[in-house]
Amino acid sequence: MLTTALRAFPLLLLACCLPAADAQQRALDAAQVLTRTPTPMMHIALGDVQAVDVRLHSDIHAPRLEAKRWQFVVAGPATVPGQRVLSSELIPKGKPASDRSAWKRPLLISELDAGKRQQQKATSIWTMRVELRSRTLREGAGGDPVAPLTVGERAAALAASSIIDWTGEKFQRTLDERKLRPQDGEHAIGFARRVLHAVRSLTYGYAPELDRCASGVLTTGVSDCGGLGAAVVATLRAAGIPARLLVGRWAKSADPQETLEGLPYRQWHVKLEFHLDGIGWIPADAAVGMNDPAAWFGVQNADFIVMHVDPILKIDTLFGERELTWAQGLAFWVKGGGDFEQMVVDEQWVVTPVK
Repeated sequence: MLTTALRAFPLLLLACCLPAADAQQRALDAAQVLTRTPTPMMHIALGDVQAVDVRLHSDIHAPRLEAKRWQFVVAGPATVPGQRVLSSELIPKGKPASDRSAWKRPLLISELDAGKRQQQKATSIWTMRVELRSRTLREGAGGDPVAPLTVGERAAALAASSIIDWTGEKFQRTLDERKLRPQDGEHAIGFARRVLHAVRSLTYGYAPELDRCASGVLTTGVSDCGGLGAAVVATLRAAGIPARLLVGRWAKSADPQETLEGLPYRQWHVKLEFHLDGIGWIPADAAVGMNDPAAWFGVQNADFIVMHVDPILKIDTLFGERELTWAQGLAFWVKGGGDFEQMVVDEQWVVTPVK
C-alpha cells in the first residue's frame, strides 16, 4: 500500500511549539498598545475586473508503480477580496468538498480505479475561470461599509500552527530581540508597515528544504515567499492583528525552461493580507522586489491567483485524514504496490486572458 502527495512547494515541517498562555497574554497587551493610537481613516480601492482562464495539466508517470486506485485533490481557487471564482472543474470528475480546518477551504477531489493503462501513469486536468481586481490601500473613507470578521474568521486568522508558530517560546524571544512588538504611539497600520519592512530586509533564498516555520525564518534570516510571509503573519497575530497567507500562483503561463535559484519554477508564489476593522483585508507581499523593503505594502495587482489561505490543509484521503501544505497544484494519493522510484510529473500551467 502506497501514499504520496505531489506538492509544488515541498516543505519539511519542524517541531514548533504550540499555544502558550503567556504568548496569548502578550498578544492582548500588544493589541491594547495599538488601540491607544487611532488608525488613520483609510480604505481599499478596487481596480477594474480582469478575467482569466486557467488550465493546469498534470501527467504522472511512475514506471515502477502498480496502482489500483488514484485519488486527486486540488485546493481552491479561493473566494477572497480581489478574486471571484466563476468556474472550477477537475478531470477525472472532481466532487466539491471542504478541508477539515477552521477555514473550511474549498477542494475538488476525484478518484480513479486504475485499469491496465493507469497502473503506471495518470493524467489530471484542472480548469478554472476567475475574475481578478487590483487592491490598493488609500487615504480617506471608502464608499461602502466593511463587514467585520465573524468570530470564526477572526479566530482562524489569529491561530497558531506548526508554521505560523507565534505562540512558541523561540518565536516570542525573537520578537523581543528584533524589537517587533508594538510601541507606544504606534497605530496598527504603522506597526504592520514596520513589520513588513523588517522582514523584507531579510535574505531571500529558495530551496525545497528551506525552513518556512516563522520562528526559524526570524532566527536564520533566510527564506522564500512562503517563509517570509509566515514570519509577517505570525508577527501580526502575536500583536492581536488577524492575518493570513495567500497561497497560489502568478496569473501568467509557466515557461518549462524557467528556473528559480537553479530549480524548476512554475509561477508559484505566496502573498499575505491582514485585517483591520473599518478597512478590511489589506494586501502585502513579503518577497517581491526585496531590494526595496518599503514596497508592496497595501498593494496587490490583478496578476495573482489565490488557491487557498494559510499553508496547512486537512484532507480526507484514501488513507484517512492527512495534512497537505502549500497546495499550489495537484496532490495525489495512490493505493497499490510497487514504488515511486523514477517517477516523473510533467506539469503545464497555462493562463489566458478573457477578451
